[in-house]
Amino acid sequence: RALLLLAAAVLGVREAATAVPGACLGAPDWALLALARVTGRLGVPLPPGLTDPRDDVWAVLAHRVRHHVDVDVYATRTLW
Repeated sequence: RALLLLAAAVLGVREAATAVPGACLGAPDWALLALARVTGRLGVPLPPGLTDPRDDVWAVLAHRVRHHVDVDVYATRTLW
């Protein structure tokens, strides 16, 4: 049950983040990466043909760190 709740939380965060312009958690790559990990724990692979989202997620993380933007729903500026 916990993994199903986790999957629901991932989708809920993605849905909420799409309402915030520039929110990285609203991008489909984040949800796909999180859901791939959840389905992997359940022993159910993702459908074939999906692009691995890890490179895109790392690129977004690197961009945000360089520009002092936190990885949250609101794109908060970091203090350092």
